[in-house]
Amino acid sequence: MLVAAAFFVATVLQTSRASTAGNPSWRRLLPSAPRSGFWTSSTSPSEADDHAVLAPCMDGVDVSLYRVHGWRWHNLSAIRDLDRLAVLAGSFRAGAPSDGGDDEALLRAAEFVVDVNLGGLLRVETELFRPFLRRNLVEGGGADGGDWDRDARRSIGRMVDRWFGEDALGRYDAAAADLKRHAAAACAPGRPPAARRRSAQLLAAASGALHGSLHSRFVSIESLLVPAVALRVRPSLQEGFNSRVIRSLGVSGARVYLVGMHDAAAEMGEGRMFDAAIPAFARAMVGRWRERVYGPAGGLALYGNVTSHA
Repeated sequence: MLVAAAFFVATVLQTSRASTAGNPSWRRLLPSAPRSGFWTSSTSPSEADDHAVLAPCMDGVDVSLYRVHGWRWHNLSAIRDLDRLAVLAGSFRAGAPSDGGDDEALLRAAEFVVDVNLGGLLRVETELFRPFLRRNLVEGGGADGGDWDRDARRSIGRMVDRWFGEDALGRYDAAAADLKRHAAAACAPGRPPAARRRSAQLLAAASGALHGSLHSRFVSIESLLVPAVALRVRPSLQEGFNSRVIRSLGVSGARVYLVGMHDAAAEMGEGRMFDAAIPAFARAMVGRWRERVYGPAGGLALYGNVTSHA
């Protein structure tokens, strides 16, 4: 059973080959220039220069060679969760007759977003994705496409560090602490209802701000990183990376993330791409995993008793 589970869970990060599934959503998201914000250093004078150096290198790249779609869908899932948490916090009613249930749901939802989904994403990016990118894009270990000069290597190295380095992780830690602090204050039964509602509004604002920053980061990365990996990293190396991610998550954790990825891909119009990458049996298990692992982990508190997504 474990062997079978590992097989179909691993397909989350497997190849999405060019097919009738259509073009990936990043083609609709490409920005004209990088944006500073939560995930980038607003004081760095070289960010725009790095973008200018790299952008021409991405012209005409066959992005169907990009295989690490699990990372993309995990990002979209985290972005979606932060938006939902902002809505949930904004509608929080401290002091209402259903107060106790609302308390538990909001606190569980915040913990799920911060500790489970977003925390898992950042752990994979810091421990696995950043070293993989530096090794294959900066040091050139997986080069399979055209030659990059020293300026291009330096530029992609700086961009990778901006997106996934210690400074970015530190800003995430600070934002995550704010979310949990506001959630705990909003759900503290001993506080006056007005103070609790104020904390819930602060939670909604903080979650919305982090949602916007994470989305901006995703858009910036999509415009450069996806084509860079497609150009420079052999598909076999990308698929090997996928396997390492699965091993790091474990079967149970991967099932939780798979449900969120499924829903996020569907909402982004990538359902056909997701279906093309995931075997039918694994797709059939999404509903069961939603009930047995995703819901108990906190997904039920965040989204309610939702059993299917278009």
